[in-house]
Amino acid sequence: MLLKICNVTFAYNSVDVLKNITFEAKEGEILGILGPNGAGKTTLLKCIFRALIPKHGVILLDGTDIKKFSQRELAKNMAVVMQEDIVAPFTVLETILMGRYPHLESPFKILDVSSSKFIEEIINMLELGKLLDRGLNEISGGERRRVHIARALVQQPKVLLLDEPTVHLDLNYQLFIMEIIKRYTISKRIITIATFHDLSLAVRFCDKVILMKNGIIFAAGKPEEVITPENIESVYNVRIKVIKENGKILAVVPLEITRRRL
Repeated sequence: MLLKICNVTFAYNSVDVLKNITFEAKEGEILGILGPNGAGKTTLLKCIFRALIPKHGVILLDGTDIKKFSQRELAKNMAVVMQEDIVAPFTVLETILMGRYPHLESPFKILDVSSSKFIEEIINMLELGKLLDRGLNEISGGERRRVHIARALVQQPKVLLLDEPTVHLDLNYQLFIMEIIKRYTISKRIITIATFHDLSLAVRFCDKVILMKNGIIFAAGKPEEVITPENIESVYNVRIKVIKENGKILAVVPLEITRRRL
């Protein structure tokens, strides 16, 4: 499984916010997209799952242009969790089961999978068993985040797209969720692409990262190649200290702002 983004350019009102973006993402790996607000991270995700249509360029999943997929076929191949969690009048269980819709011949068969062992395993894995009968509007933002990630995993995608997967989560659940996503990505041999603001989380869990600035790829490669004091100061205008052990980055510590962004 290979996802290729080839020379993608996207514009809002004739202003290019993505400019000739090109990269590949492979199965069994997490690719992190980094960059300050306004760099184009979320816009890029939306182009990948066809919520936005690029002005130029092509996105290929295993050699097939995603434009050729029907909405249902695309949903079978891609699952998305955006930063803005949807709060709809559904229970936690109903929301999780929505992930099965693309795979069902009829939506009325949704009840047939409610007792599936596979779904039960994901519910237990994300510690949602005690919340199943509660409404989405009755649980915390962090709990809703876990529910939407469960829905995406139940979808059994080939490509998992996550916009800030740890938003609303406390430190414990940030690590908990990322460890689950890492294990799932490797065991199911899927492609996972996620945006991050937390550089330390990104370097800990991503196999490769892309650093974006003003709609272009500023740097790309392994975390230890991309997350350098020089690159981060150039993109974020912040001096950092990179803490390493045996060549691997353990943490990224911000020290001071070097120039305020206008």
